[in-house]
Amino acid sequence: MPYRILFLFWCLLVILLREYRLLVEPRFWAEEGTIFYAFAFNNSVFDLFSKPHIGYYALYNNLSALLSVTLVPVEYAPFVTTYLGIFIVLLPVLIILFTNSLFWDTTAKKIIISLFIIFLSPHELWLNSTNAHFYLGLSALLVLTADETREKWKKMASWSVLILAGLSGPETCFFIPALALNLWRKPSGENIIRFSILAICALVQSGILIWSALYHNQYGRYQNFDFNRYFLFYIRDSFGLLLPIGQNDRKNVGFAVALFSLYLFYRNLRYKNVQYLIISFFIFGFCSTFGSISMRGGDRYSYITTIILLMILTRESLEYFSFRKFIPGASLFILIISFTLAILFYQQRVGSQLSEDNPVWKTEVAKWKKDKTYTLKVPPHNKPDRWEVVLSGN
Repeated sequence: MPYRILFLFWCLLVILLREYRLLVEPRFWAEEGTIFYAFAFNNSVFDLFSKPHIGYYALYNNLSALLSVTLVPVEYAPFVTTYLGIFIVLLPVLIILFTNSLFWDTTAKKIIISLFIIFLSPHELWLNSTNAHFYLGLSALLVLTADETREKWKKMASWSVLILAGLSGPETCFFIPALALNLWRKPSGENIIRFSILAICALVQSGILIWSALYHNQYGRYQNFDFNRYFLFYIRDSFGLLLPIGQNDRKNVGFAVALFSLYLFYRNLRYKNVQYLIISFFIFGFCSTFGSISMRGGDRYSYITTIILLMILTRESLEYFSFRKFIPGASLFILIISFTLAILFYQQRVGSQLSEDNPVWKTEVAKWKKDKTYTLKVPPHNKPDRWEVVLSGN
């Protein structure tokens, strides 16, 4: 237990030091300011939680926006979402450290996977509520992958994670097929509860997704499908390991890693727990790329599949490593390359959040207080006309 607490604090320090300026001068990132905070500021609590503001239901975004409005003055509102983001990044690490699984049943595995979770975090996900559902989706997957526990508080905590993740984005729904297979093989009370939670969340999310696609497709999802382009983006995102290289280079690396991974998956199909993770890997990868904006994928859409793949590689390399065995050795080589580059580019990955062109929230609020018709600007700066926060003058 002591090492877990010490390592957790070390992870917290690594998160804080990645870019301390975000902690001193927080910002709203895209939709968390333009949609969620603005709506929470201008409307009632009932309206906030009863309407789908984007293409899926986003419970966590609504909660963080409500707290930003109610706890602090408007000029300090980003402090709430940013500091809540620290806990969201740490949540999957907490699950790994205080549970056990075939994939993290040793101290070495726990540390390696936890480090990948932090160091590979794309800049779009970092300390904001806009993309927190990717961390929550990963947390839900880890809960489902962890060994069952008899401790009541851990069970209730895991159910809470599943509910929050399931109602904060569609990612958790993609794990239902693997969970259904596990339930069919082992119809325990815990599996029934978990499946019921995710099934209800999936009904909510699928209903909103269908409605949004038909009547309010503001992000242009599911349109202009081109199989060749889609397949290339899928390979890049699912097998590119989030390497800090050019997109075309990542596609090429992705094809090589895909060939190796397919053989690795085949070798491990005899293990039921690995089967569930492989099923989740493919379904999540296909659905995430398909549902991405313009079906172009991106770093945030590849985050969960990358962590899944690295979990399988970690198990293979640590349990079966030998200089005479190609597969475990190659797995270890991939891990070393991925980890080295993740550390080297850890701070650089988040640099775009701190561009000098990005508006400063307190400065924007000062302008708004002088002129209540002023629309406040928030990062990212690449689309200044889109990322505007309209607040009422009351």
